[in-house]
Amino acid sequence: MPAVFALPDAPPDLEVQVDAAEVLPQIAAFLAKHPGLQEVLHDGIQHLRKAFPESRCFILALEADPEIPGWDYLVVSVKTALRVADAHARLDTFADAWWLAHIAQFGDVLLFDLEYV
Repeated sequence: MPAVFALPDAPPDLEVQVDAAEVLPQIAAFLAKHPGLQEVLHDGIQHLRKAFPESRCFILALEADPEIPGWDYLVVSVKTALRVADAHARLDTFADAWWLAHIAQFGDVLLFDLEYV
């Protein structure tokens, strides 16, 4: 059952979900391990919301690369019903306008993606 990740100062109509409540402590520990990441995550979701104003739900997942031991990262996926080309164009615009300024610092521990509904 999905759980809600508490995003400080988020608008009431914005929801950030995780797969299960059991994941929340792992995400909190991951954020604590990477100083400044929580602020960039919060800011990134706000900018992603501007790129996808019709989307109100974002999915946050802590993932591990099975081919590279020790490489864990957060993935923020925006739920969208847009056509694939339109959604990718918006994600590219988000990346150009905001994410490129932060990718050097957090590009190996934070990714942004799409989830089609």
